[in-house]
Amino acid sequence: MMKKTFFLFSCLFLLSACQKNNFSIYYNDENIDRQEHPLAKKSFVKVIETTDLSERFQEYKNQGYILLGSAHFIDEWTARALAVDTAKEKGATVVILSSTKVKEAEHNYVLTIPNPTFSHYSGTVGNNRYYGTSTSYSYQYVNQSYKTNIYEQLALFLAKEKK
Repeated sequence: MMKKTFFLFSCLFLLSACQKNNFSIYYNDENIDRQEHPLAKKSFVKVIETTDLSERFQEYKNQGYILLGSAHFIDEWTARALAVDTAKEKGATVVILSSTKVKEAEHNYVLTIPNPTFSHYSGTVGNNRYYGTSTSYSYQYVNQSYKTNIYEQLALFLAKEKK
């Protein structure tokens, strides 16, 4: 039971680790002149997940949206909330996303499990009794692995041009 608890705790820890923002890291700016192309402001970002990126981009382009930048990378799934963070940072109001599973990756790690040993002592020195405990540890090392999917992910960051 103890091994299962440590294993589950370790898995949760690994899955809850902070995720890097690949949308910001791989962002390619289109260097739009904001004086020549002033942007309409909105307080929210619309996220669109699609399998036909070029078609969706064309739809928004026809509605007066311009491409501010894009991000393209191959990595584990990146949370869409991070695309929204990047959009807000860059002034985009629409993010069009597409992703395709490329492969499955296996990751290995070593889980260290402590095995405590408790000792109890008692005795007499002269007329005085004493009691005590001590704890020593040995460790068991268990090889573990988990699999993750790797995706090719592409994001287009758009904003509507002010008329």
